[in-house]
Amino acid sequence: MEPLRASIYAAQRFRESICVIRRDESEEIQEEFKEVRKRIYSVLNENEVIPGFSYKPSQSGQLLEFVRKNELLFHSKGRFLGLLDVHKFVDMFKNSTPMEMDNLRGVFGVIYGNGYARSFFASDIPLLIEMKNNIETYYQEGSITDKVQKLQTEWFIDNLNEYIQQGAS
Repeated sequence: MEPLRASIYAAQRFRESICVIRRDESEEIQEEFKEVRKRIYSVLNENEVIPGFSYKPSQSGQLLEFVRKNELLFHSKGRFLGLLDVHKFVDMFKNSTPMEMDNLRGVFGVIYGNGYARSFFASDIPLLIEMKNNIETYYQEGSITDKVQKLQTEWFIDNLNEYIQQGAS
């Protein structure tokens, strides 16, 4: 089992194991259990949104697959980019191959496409602007020598502008 899938499986099994309490426990114990479970879920939800993700360009395909399968998770949280480190993500993009860049653009298409930026991810708009500015700076430095990477970067900037506009309207 690949590391990302193993991490997801382990997290799911852990979540399942903390969901059960015997019905014959007192109300006090049941209430305490519910409170502890809420705190555990809160920590899990904030710190492990994308299990095993470490901003390596080689993880771009796995990230895209994870986001496609768990799109509703991000909709329920009302944010995506706010759960990531923007600077690490920009560095990941800079160090990616054209195919990896395409995967990363795909991640953003799944999350912010179809007007979702406005309806679900309004709190991400300032971070999208920050990311776009960082990617534009990278592009304007002129250090991209590969023509396909240059095109992927141009397209990503265009995509980010589109998501930002959707979120602002």
